[in-house]
Amino acid sequence: MPKSTRLLTLTLAALTAAALPVAQLQPAHAEQPPSPPGLEWLCEGGGPIPAAELVNRVVSPACSLVGRMVTGPADTRGLNVRVPEPGELVRAFAVKPGGSEVLTVSNLDGEIRTEFDDTADGADTADTADTAHPDDTAHGARGTEARHDAVAGPCEQSAYAFNHGGRGFPSLRWYYNSGSAARAGLSVAGAREAIVRANRTMTDVRDDCGLPRPDGRARSEYLGDTRASANIDSGAGCTSGFPDGDNTVSWGPFDSGLNYLALTCTMSSSATEQIYEADIYLASNRNLTLDLPKKGCSRLWDVEAVATHEWGHAFGLGHVDEETNGDLTMSPAITSCDTSARTLGLGDHRGLDALYGAPSQPGSRPGLLDWVGDILG
Repeated sequence: MPKSTRLLTLTLAALTAAALPVAQLQPAHAEQPPSPPGLEWLCEGGGPIPAAELVNRVVSPACSLVGRMVTGPADTRGLNVRVPEPGELVRAFAVKPGGSEVLTVSNLDGEIRTEFDDTADGADTADTADTAHPDDTAHGARGTEARHDAVAGPCEQSAYAFNHGGRGFPSLRWYYNSGSAARAGLSVAGAREAIVRANRTMTDVRDDCGLPRPDGRARSEYLGDTRASANIDSGAGCTSGFPDGDNTVSWGPFDSGLNYLALTCTMSSSATEQIYEADIYLASNRNLTLDLPKKGCSRLWDVEAVATHEWGHAFGLGHVDEETNGDLTMSPAITSCDTSARTLGLGDHRGLDALYGAPSQPGSRPGLLDWVGDILG
């Protein structure tokens, strides 16, 4: 299964007059120092900044980039976030048929770091013909031979990954725009129940493996219905309204050509490395359903399975390697016509245990690669 990963890094060191001795302060009318040759465009026009244009560059721009849009794909379409305020880190997780994209932009003490990770397993692409994959009628059967090349099954696959330095979101109080489910043609009550169950799977650490429940678990409180929407738009962006103080789940369409099933935006503090806000946006026009057919299923995705994966990101879990741990809920790809991601595997359980309680098995916590959001097996 082909897998491509691009980690794009930008560090922008900003110099301020307050950091200089008084004798060195420039007159008020003096011009700002220019950006290094070749990067003057960063301060021109205020348009989107493709992360691919900024790989392996360190600059001191003559302007503030806070609020500017940063896009993952080189063509500036698709996943995008805004450069956050100093001391903040924003991350967008988009799951799509056959893989995921993750875009991170942090503003840490005046340094801006941008990373983009595109992971695909080559299966279940939205542009394929309407023919069932080998596992299309095997939903609910985790660990079968039809499910990727993963070794063993979900109760033996033990990898886990952290986001935002491994501090999680210990107390998540959230709202749900239940009326927006009508955009997807779904039962309002049924969609609400599926999303609430998905949230409780993470807080109750419900798995398929008979593992003991951890002593420490994330806490969550559903605050009820809202007319507000997640601060995520149809162009797959965490909008300028994020964060707004509320954690919101809602439904909405993605633009033509953007084959995302769902998108989660998280914000954390660079000082505490702890998530303090998360919004989740579920695709109303990408074949998400509450009832998978038992036979003849093709290119349909289970709402609760997708929502459980997205809640994992909100609570601090990242992606594991698809080839070696593809049966876990937090694998990058969610298989069509499959409900198995509704409940957790061993690695998912261990990750939540490590975030919020004592480790359930011996082993070290993830390091730098885990902060990026991907364990390589």
